[in-house]
Amino acid sequence: MYIKTKTYTVVGASEGHILTNGVSYGSPVALGIGDSADNWHEIPVEEYEKIMEKEMEENRMIEGE
Repeated sequence: MYIKTKTYTVVGASEGHILTNGVSYGSPVALGIGDSADNWHEIPVEEYEKIMEKEMEENRMIEGE
């Protein structure tokens, strides 16, 4: 048996915002090894919803729906 204790950093967005690094989205976000809070920025939820809508539409086109 072994026990490991790890320390990691969690960043969260302000109310009405989502965090993004240009590829991933979320709030809160647990930073991985080598990641930095400087790699993340806030966008309004409305902008996030438009991005997700566009990505879903692109996926539908790829799948031939």
